[in-house]
Amino acid sequence: MVKSAPERLGILGGTFDPVHLGHIAVAQAALDALALDEVLFIPSCKPPHKVELALAPFSDRLAMLRLALVGHLQFPVSALEGERQDLSYTIDTLKELRSRLPEETTLFFLMGFDAFVEMATWKRYRDIPRFADIVVINRPHARLGGMDAAVHDVFGVQGGVVQEKPGQWRLTAGGHIHELIMAEVPLSSTAIRRALAQGDDVSAMLHPDVAAYIQKHGLYRR
Repeated sequence: MVKSAPERLGILGGTFDPVHLGHIAVAQAALDALALDEVLFIPSCKPPHKVELALAPFSDRLAMLRLALVGHLQFPVSALEGERQDLSYTIDTLKELRSRLPEETTLFFLMGFDAFVEMATWKRYRDIPRFADIVVINRPHARLGGMDAAVHDVFGVQGGVVQEKPGQWRLTAGGHIHELIMAEVPLSSTAIRRALAQGDDVSAMLHPDVAAYIQKHGLYRR
């Protein structure tokens, strides 16, 4: 039986260096809140904003993602960015995805608030809502009005922004922006790498198979 394409597909990108339980929590929150059919995890191969960082090899980050998501049937993994030789720009990835999916599939690009406010530095960022609605993950106690101000700062300079309802904006140039409030998950890949380099126990932050993979392959040692 051929699996049909999802009608509502979330996109969660990142270096996943390494993937941790917080990433899965974000995907689950988006899946539930937005009634998504799936959330597609796309590890970045050559992130343009992190070219100076010594990332774990793409093959290892991809393998860890697949281990972490075994049993999560609604969380597939894509190696799309590893197929390209150029830098991993979001607009290029979304454009490629759009070309591979049926027209009726709606894409939802998931990102954190801190990344959203820096979005004007991204390649062709104004074109991103043409390919996918933007979903901004925000904290429960975020500054009142901060999200609305951020939406206008990023997209309201040269194009119209209309707030349709609390937590949702329509861009007159096309596309929507949604705010998703979820409890902050106190985990970060940076902190996990630092802890691993120091020999600390991080088992509570990672899927057991990911922790075993890191140990077996000697990743993140000082």
